[in-house]
Amino acid sequence: MKKLALIALGFIFSINAHSAIIYTDTTAVTTTGQTYSSIASISGEYSSVFLELTAKGDYTGPTSPQEYIEFYLDGNLLLKWDAATVSPSVSVTVNSAPFDYTISGIVEISDSLWDSLVSDNELVISWVNGPGVNSASVTGPDFVSFSLNGIISDSEPTDTDVSEPTHMIFFSLCMVVFALRRSRMFFKQ
Repeated sequence: MKKLALIALGFIFSINAHSAIIYTDTTAVTTTGQTYSSIASISGEYSSVFLELTAKGDYTGPTSPQEYIEFYLDGNLLLKWDAATVSPSVSVTVNSAPFDYTISGIVEISDSLWDSLVSDNELVISWVNGPGVNSASVTGPDFVSFSLNGIISDSEPTDTDVSEPTHMIFFSLCMVVFALRRSRMFFKQ
């Protein structure tokens, strides 16, 4: 087990990409049909960007068509969820039917869409609760929490970047150390 852990650790150190939180926010839902908007300055290049969203509140859905949440990036509708949303990347928890649900999920953003959204180095982030979503905090405060995450993909090497031959040397050294430890254990018996 230690060997696998050390191999995994060596592999992790040899990877050049770094994940990052691009923007995050948690806002309490206190009014009916509440909205949120913010402008984020985006510096650096990111790839494999995704949105993690958790919304707790009165998102009943089809039986109440005005109870939903919509999420926008630069005015582009990224998602529209309610308690009846069915998707492999979305989970809905019934806290107290029919008034209190928690919707959590992940939405992947294509690299081409992301690049077009941040071409001006600014991103308008907004969400809108439907006009029927009110603050009915039956099982605790209602809120909307989101995080934009991605992989930093700098085109220029940084001080911590390591060239490819160095990765192979490090990996080979780890394998030699494992072989020596194994042979010493074998000769002791």
